[in-house]
Amino acid sequence: AQIIWEQIDTTVVKAREAMEWLKQVTRLAALEDLPITWSTPSGFQVIQAYREVTARRIETKMSEGIVKLSLQEDGQQLNRRRQKSGCSPNYVHSLDSAAMALTVCKMKSQGVHHFAMVHDSYGVHASNVQKLSKCLRQVFVEMFQDDLLEKFRDEIYALLSVKNQKKIPPLPAKGNLNLEKVLDSDYFFA
Repeated sequence: AQIIWEQIDTTVVKAREAMEWLKQVTRLAALEDLPITWSTPSGFQVIQAYREVTARRIETKMSEGIVKLSLQEDGQQLNRRRQKSGCSPNYVHSLDSAAMALTVCKMKSQGVHHFAMVHDSYGVHASNVQKLSKCLRQVFVEMFQDDLLEKFRDEIYALLSVKNQKKIPPLPAKGNLNLEKVLDSDYFFA
C-alpha cells in the first residue's frame, strides 16, 4: 500500500492535490460540526455525516446461557477524523456513480436497455460494447467540462461561517490534460 501511495504521488499529482484540498475544506466544515454536502453531475445530492459512535454492551439471559450483544448508536457530534478521511474517496465514488447513471441514461436513449454494472465496471451485451465505449467517453468529457471542484467549493462555502469561508484554500491548479483526447483513447474504464 505504501508503494502504491508513493506512485500515486508521482504519477497523478493533480489528483493527489485535489484530495488534499478536499480534506482541508472538509476539516473546516467539521470544525463547525457541519456535515458536508455536494451535488453530483447527475443531480444526486450527497450528504456526508459521520457521527461519533457510542457502544453499549447488553447482556441477556436466554435459556441456560447469557448472550452478550453490542449496540452501537450514532451520537450528535460529527467524527472529525472520519469526515476528513472519508471526503476524498466519497467524492470520487460519487463522481463514478454519476458517470454510471449518466452513461445508462445516454445508452437508454440510444435503445440499449440491458446492463450489468457494479461501481466502475460496465457491462452490456457484446453487440452494444462499441456503443457503450463511445457513450462512456462522451459522458466523461461532458461531466468534466465543468469545474467540479469549484462547484464543490461553492456549495461548502454556503454552509460555512464567514470566519471559515475566508479560510478555504485556493483551488488546486489544473494540470494540462486535454479532456477531448479521452474520446479517441483505446482504453478507458473496465
